Amino acid sequence: MKEESGFILPLIIIVGLIIGAGLMALSARTFAGLIGSIRQGQSREAREIAESGAAIILKELNRNYPYLLIEDCLITSRTGTPSCDGWKEKSAGGSFIFRTSICPKSDAPPQNILSKLSGIAPGAKGRYRLISYQFTGDQHQGGTARIRVEGEKTLNPNGNEAIRASAYIDQELSVLPKNCNVPVNTPSEQSGFPGLLAEKISLGNNDIFGDVNGNVLCTTCDPNQSRTQLAAAMGLQNNGNVDGNLFGGQIAMPPVAQFPSNAPINPEANSSAINGALTLNAGSDNGGRCFTDTQSITHCKISSITLKGSETLTVNTSGSSRIQLHVDGDITISGNTSLIHNGSPSALAIFGKPRSTAGTCSQNVTIGGGGSTINIFVFMPDACLGINGGSGTPDIQGAVWTREYNGSNSNNADIRVPDNMGSIIFTSFGSGYALGIREFAALGTNRWTLIQLPQ
Repeated sequence: MKEESGFILPLIIIVGLIIGAGLMALSARTFAGLIGSIRQGQSREAREIAESGAAIILKELNRNYPYLLIEDCLITSRTGTPSCDGWKEKSAGGSFIFRTSICPKSDAPPQNILSKLSGIAPGAKGRYRLISYQFTGDQHQGGTARIRVEGEKTLNPNGNEAIRASAYIDQELSVLPKNCNVPVNTPSEQSGFPGLLAEKISLGNNDIFGDVNGNVLCTTCDPNQSRTQLAAAMGLQNNGNVDGNLFGGQIAMPPVAQFPSNAPINPEANSSAINGALTLNAGSDNGGRCFTDTQSITHCKISSITLKGSETLTVNTSGSSRIQLHVDGDITISGNTSLIHNGSPSALAIFGKPRSTAGTCSQNVTIGGGGSTINIFVFMPDACLGINGGSGTPDIQGAVWTREYNGSNSNNADIRVPDNMGSIIFTSFGSGYALGIREFAALGTNRWTLIQLPQ
């Protein structure tokens, strides 16, 4: 019995050790599972924070900064207030330029959004931060954008505690253009094409007709002013009328078209003034001052135009032929004088000097007089231009873009902008001329990627 009892004690000890080891292993496994569950929950919360941050940033862009939806933003620092050159004006050290004039109620300048690109997630669960926004497309048709946002799970988002979990989400979105204050894909009778555009505008009693494109854009006016305030800023008087919208704000202008450098004539030697009655025909050299290119566009180099008495400058175009007058000096067509062109408004274009840095206009232009409507597109970005009312109704059918527009005090001066003016300008002169006051909207999610960072 003594020998048998000697074996029982070691056996009990061994069994106890085995059971203890098992319990320790089970406890360790349970504890590891608990830690894993906590980490998994923190990772899930980090992803939710990133998702919430992306939604908050996109809401801010759609609501107050839709013009930034077509601009890239690559955050340059992971600490402090987010900053990127693409969403800051040059005066603030960035590279942003207005590619389209902004709609009323949009916020400006663009760098105001930077402080809203990071913040505390709803429920104070952690912090979010924009990492990058990249757009692919153009300001005319929209495109797609990819937004990357980081979410950080912390115990106290206001403090500097260690980050418990981090995650990035990468979303691809559709960015679509739309008219101001109109939902996407909603038909609208009005567009954002500016039938009259200038840095400074004094409308007086002029009329701008056109239910679709009869819009006026003053590029130095405040875009957030009401129509009444803009009308006052543009000097619209009681007998003046604008069928479309009044807009204010900057817009990216295309370079003014130049006389072709490959013309087989010397433009300086053949550039001469028009000081009397004359007929210009598309497809002709018109006395050596014009050249027709392979696209049936006749380019004419003109130093200045001055008509007196009842003199008439007649321009003949037919079919797909077009004439472009490249004018270096002043234009005076007023009184009983007249400019006659009965073709499409895009078939006759007058281009002036490029915008200079001088404080005053380098060209002075008066168009009107006579008794017939002029079908024309005028782009003279360094000219002071006015219409001498009294022609047919309207005086001009087409569009006028200039530096300063000095309206007549007569209610007879008017411009009618055809409903298709924006499209024919785009077709005739390229996408750079497809100007419009529009905004954009980011819609839906085309693709979604999660990147979970190990801790």
